[in-house]
Amino acid sequence: MAPITEPDAVRVLTVRQPWADALAYLGKDIENRSRRTTYTGVLYIQAGLRPDPDAYAQLPSRDDLPGVTGAVIAVARLTGAHHECDCSCSTWAFKGAWHWEIADAVPLTTPVTAKGRLGLWIPDTQLRAQVAAVTPSPHHSTTPRSTA
Repeated sequence: MAPITEPDAVRVLTVRQPWADALAYLGKDIENRSRRTTYTGVLYIQAGLRPDPDAYAQLPSRDDLPGVTGAVIAVARLTGAHHECDCSCSTWAFKGAWHWEIADAVPLTTPVTAKGRLGLWIPDTQLRAQVAAVTPSPHHSTTPRSTA
């Protein structure tokens, strides 16, 4: 995949483990958040340094998941967000949360070390190039999108 050259064409979301692995490997299609977003487009999933210890009890035991922390582990699409629903939109949806809709997640062939941040953030040129070098599929384009 060629590096995305427009900084506004991609965002990074830092997610605690094991939720980051669930997005990258288990088909998790909803990321539960306390805030809405208006951004839609290419999304890098960055596994934060600190895991969510309570979350492991909510997932089936998966010793085969990498559990990497402090790195971008997947590329996906953020396709929208909604709030008021009965949570039938996904088995991953939590009541009362904003449901960020995640699609087309592709794990990177090699995790890319990156320091996480709160909220959606814009990756620098170096990180975009590093992620492009280890993204196995060229299906992630930079259009269309909206801003955060």
